[in-house]
Formats: sequence, C-alpha cells, structure tokens
Amino acid sequence: MANIILITSDSLRADELYGCMNCKNLRRLMKDSIVFKKHVSIAPYTSLSLYSIMASKIPSCFSKHNEGCRIPKYVPIQPQILMERDYITFGFQDSNPFLTSRYGYGRGFNVFVDYIGYENRSLVNPDPLNRVIDRVVGNNKISHLIKYYILSVPRPIQGALNIVYDIGKIIDKLCMINRGFYIWIHLMDTHGPHTGKGYVNKTRLSYAIHRIMSRGKGICSCPKDLELLKNLYREDIEVVDQAVGLLVEKLKDAQCYSNTAIMFTADHGEEFCDHGVYGHHARLYDELIRVPLILKLPGEVYRGEVYRGVSSHLDILPTILEITGVDSMYGLMGRSLIKRFERKHNDYVVSIAYSDKYHVVSSRDDRFKLIAYFKPSSMKPYRVEAYDLLSDPHEHLNILESIEEDLKGKMLRKILLIRRMILLRKKLFRRR
Repeated sequence: MANIILITSDSLRADELYGCMNCKNLRRLMKDSIVFKKHVSIAPYTSLSLYSIMASKIPSCFSKHNEGCRIPKYVPIQPQILMERDYITFGFQDSNPFLTSRYGYGRGFNVFVDYIGYENRSLVNPDPLNRVIDRVVGNNKISHLIKYYILSVPRPIQGALNIVYDIGKIIDKLCMINRGFYIWIHLMDTHGPHTGKGYVNKTRLSYAIHRIMSRGKGICSCPKDLELLKNLYREDIEVVDQAVGLLVEKLKDAQCYSNTAIMFTADHGEEFCDHGVYGHHARLYDELIRVPLILKLPGEVYRGEVYRGVSSHLDILPTILEITGVDSMYGLMGRSLIKRFERKHNDYVVSIAYSDKYHVVSSRDDRFKLIAYFKPSSMKPYRVEAYDLLSDPHEHLNILESIEEDLKGKMLRKILLIRRMILLRKKLFRRR
C-alpha cells in the first residue's frame, strides 16, 4: 500500500514559491515530482478551498471570507475514505479556526491534532501579553503591528518546524507497520501577519517604523512598506521549505520515502496590492487562486516533469484514490491529476467567492480566463472581465470586447452552470 502525505500551506501563492531561489528542499522535491504550473484553488480563502480539497466538491455553503464552512456528515472526505480501506490516518492542523472538528475536519482520523489551544512552544507566558496589548490598543491592525513587528511576539501557531518534529516521532513506527498511512498537515507559517524567520530581525523592525511614520496611508500607497512585507512573506516561505526538507529526511531515514506519495499545495494565495488590495478577499485574480502543486508519486515514476495545463483542487481527492488503488467514487467533481498528466487533458476549471455586495465565479483554461460578478440573488452578471493569461499574466487588460465569441460563450456557459447550481442550493437551504 502506498502512503500518502498531503501538505497544505496557508496563503501561499504559486509565483512566490516557484520563484523562491532559497527554497532548496522544495526544489529537490520538484525533481522527484510532477509540478503543476497552473493549479487553481476553488476559492481565495480557506473555508471553501479546503472543503473542495477534502471532498472534491464545490462547497454547499455560502461562506464569505472569515466565515466557516461545515462539511456535512453525508459528504465523505479523504481520511474517512482511506480509514475504511484500512489506512492509518493522522491530521495535524496548525491553529486555523476554520479547519477544526467543529467544521468536520476531524472526521476519519485515528489521531487529529488541532493545535488551537495548545501551548505555543515559542512563547513564554504569551496569553497575558497578548490580552493586555489587545485590550489596551483595541484596533486589530495596530495591535498586530505592536505585537508582531515591534515587540516581536511570535504568532499563536505551533509553526512548521515544531509540527514536523511531532510527526517525526511517529514516522519510524508507521513505516514499520504493514499498513498504509495517510497524513494531512496544514501549515500557517505563510499566513499573515508575515513576520519572517527571526524572533527579532531588522526587516520586521524597519517595517514597523515605516508603518508608524506613514500611518493614515494604506499599505498599497507605501511601496517601501509593501516590499518589506513581501520580504517577510518570503522568509515565511523559507521556513516551510526547511520543514519540508526535514520531513523528507525523516521519511528517507525510515526507508519509506520511495513508497510515499507527497502532495504539496496551498489553500489559496495572497495579494500584495497586485489589484489594489493586501491580503485575501472575495476576488478571483491569479495571485489569490493560482497556487503551487507538487505531486511526488510512489516509486520512480514521472520525476522532474511539468504539467502546463490547468488543474483544480477538485482533482486532489480523485488523485489520492488512484494512488491508493481505491475505486473512484460517484459524485466527485474532479479528475485524477495523473490522468490529466498522462492524457495531457485540458479542461476549464472554476473558482467561486462570496462577499456582502457580490458573488463572483471564474472559469479558465490554460490561456484565457473569464470572471463574472453577480448580485447575491441574480443569475445575470452585472460585470464580466476577460484576460489573456499568456500575454497578460497579471490580469491588467480586460479583453472582453476582443475575445472570440465562441470561446467567450463556452466559458460563460460554464460559469452560468455553476451559478445556477449555487442558487438552487441556496433555495434548498432556505427551505430547510
């Protein structure tokens, strides 16, 4: 039985990872893997995207950014399916409030470690200090600035290196047992506030000084601040790279690296004012929905390969089923990534997001992308954008008027199909 390790790194955009020259461990992993260059998240925030990764379905809830989305009990997810096939299942979830057992993410695990509420190993009596600053300051943004950039208080997460240390304690035993194992690891190091590698470092202090001096201006109006923030984000990526390297070493020491499939991806990306906003919200530009996907298969197959067609988070569960020899299930909305790669099959992939003012749906192939904005209860889009991602990868030139009508029609039909399904579900949920 092949082993499966799925790693999801929160808020990690594809271009930053693939352009990271210091990420030597992930680069080494890529040499043993298929790299999917145009992998697309179903949504630009966690609650919807992890649902699609775990279940290969478009979520049945209408969660906005910073809202949870419960996976219904009747929807089977990865660990449940594999546990029924005699896999040992472990989950390590680093303090994301939308990925707890409350929302269905603890189902199907022999052991589910949710680090929310655990004592952070990097902190000395953290809670009083955090509470005092939050109570005195009040404003969340200023509180973050003081805590994480001026006083260098580590974030309330365990961190990738600590989690890999915990996993290292069980790897030897798992590799000796004559059963397959499945491990899901969700890392928060690349999620904001971006604080870099060091407990105290010059870049963070410089950022804090700049922000105080330029208070009143948005981050997008302060190029120096934005560049400093990007540098901290890149340091966070390097921490994740270091943790992945340690995990690979442990698998090799336990002599089960060759028989283990590793999937490394992100739930969504992060915008650094690419379209005038910082963070991740209900927008479907590629800095938010194009994420890395590295697929290392068991054995020596497909090493150092690159797939340049589009793929989706919906494809991850079907891929795991194929790797583990489990029959594909009815009702999954994705297609195995291995089949995509072998058949060079290209298709349209979709993404969704919700805000108070609009709902948005996008459809794209390996070159063109259409984004449609709807009023919350409308079937007719009030705004449509089209982009040629080959000539305009940063999506700054809307070519809706010049795109071929046949292509526009195909992509819009895909969007309207998803939109119709969403509105039908909304009616059903209201009746309940």
